[in-house]
Amino acid sequence: MRTTAKLMGASLIAIAAAGQSAQAQEACQVYEVQANDNLREITEKAYGHSKFRVIYNANRDVIGRNPNVIEIGMRLVLPCADGSLPAEAVAAEAVAEEAEVLTAAATKAGTEAPQADAQAETQAETQTETGVETLATAEQAETQAAPAAAEPMVLITGNDFPPFTGEDLPGRGMFTQLIETAALRSASDTEVSVTFVNDWESHLETLLPAMAFEGSFPWLKPDCEEYAVLSEGDKVRCDSYRFSDPFYEIVDGFFAATGSVYADAFDYGALKGARICRPEGYSMAHLDTVGLTAETVKFYRPVQISECFTALTAGAVDVVALDTLVASDTLATMGLAGQIKENPNLGEVKSLHAIVHKDHPRADETLDLLNRGLKEMSVSGEWYAIISKALQSEIRPLTN
Repeated sequence: MRTTAKLMGASLIAIAAAGQSAQAQEACQVYEVQANDNLREITEKAYGHSKFRVIYNANRDVIGRNPNVIEIGMRLVLPCADGSLPAEAVAAEAVAEEAEVLTAAATKAGTEAPQADAQAETQAETQTETGVETLATAEQAETQAAPAAAEPMVLITGNDFPPFTGEDLPGRGMFTQLIETAALRSASDTEVSVTFVNDWESHLETLLPAMAFEGSFPWLKPDCEEYAVLSEGDKVRCDSYRFSDPFYEIVDGFFAATGSVYADAFDYGALKGARICRPEGYSMAHLDTVGLTAETVKFYRPVQISECFTALTAGAVDVVALDTLVASDTLATMGLAGQIKENPNLGEVKSLHAIVHKDHPRADETLDLLNRGLKEMSVSGEWYAIISKALQSEIRPLTN
């Protein structure tokens, strides 16, 4: 999602008055919306990319608040490659055409009235000069009135977290779609983009503290009221980070080989002494608060989620502690559904959030943008639609 500086006003009026309509989607033109058009496709044809904010922000007064709804016959300004609007080209063409008409009329009358010819030429020149001066004045007024473009905002996420994030997933993952849609629905002029950085731990340990990016997602929010029992990593989250409103709730569960004593354990105490796999970068808060710490269990923290289940089938670990939705997807992909079982007695509901560093100068702006957009999505039903569509294609049963 990208935005450009919003330049409307006199230029847009001049374009409409000139009556120029480009039926081919080309930059630096005025395009009239046809049947089955949408902003993303128009942007792709005009600019070669799908960042439709470049068109939306130049036509907000015409389109309205929802960029997904454009009507047949709407006249959209397609900004030039340098970000300027095509008003200058259209207005200049109109002035030139008028000058040509005056000159032609003077030439036609030349044989009968030479003085009239000279007068017409002078009139044409005067008209041209006046048009250029008027255009220059209008452009100067637009430049002075146009607000400074907001600084771009970049959020980071990573791969190997299906169905939430992944460059190989539809829409780059369900959570990515929620974040991008929230940014769009926030009605902000800020340019928002999502970048994938696959080293999850570097997000919180290096990149966000260095103010390299505005935020990251998705992250579990630890219970900071239980600060004393939290791991050092989760204490850092409480001390140094702020969280958005919850975008989605998950069940943080426990998985064991079918038939093992851990598959049907009734309390967390039964897991003490076990070898538990929890992927690197995942919060340990759930385990800490129920007494499953480095003092009571042996942890294995691989980078890849699949490594946990490979270790479980090989007998190298006894339990995998993981979000049930991610586990379901991974087990189906690995062909292990039926061999590994989720413990039905253990697990807790947790929420996923976007996260920002407390010291980032745009922390308030970032959270406000995302929270405002999330609220709009919830009211409109768009949040449910995204979740429903993603889960229908991603959730697979744990048993065949």
